[in-house]
Amino acid sequence: MLANTQIGLEEYLALELSDRPEPDYVNGEVVERPLPTPIHSRIQALSCLLFAKLRPEANLDLSPELRVQIEPRLFRVIDFAVYRGSRPQGRYATEPADEAFKEL
Repeated sequence: MLANTQIGLEEYLALELSDRPEPDYVNGEVVERPLPTPIHSRIQALSCLLFAKLRPEANLDLSPELRVQIEPRLFRVIDFAVYRGSRPQGRYATEPADEAFKEL
């Protein structure tokens, strides 16, 4: 259990959790995300399908379950992000998405 655990940024970025959703990171604290529900999964899948139809014309990049650095010590895992143009490069996104969906 990592909830309410204070760790350094590099330690957070090195976490490998294959048995649960990747946690958010808020000012040094690991914030666990709940396991997705069936309705959450369906909404995410339908969002992918909907935006996929617009993708070629609008030059969209679709990124489900994307880790985004919002501030130096604030990372959130976005349920579904849409970028116009090229996709984020590297271990995580540093630019805000044009559209983003996150269950809170």
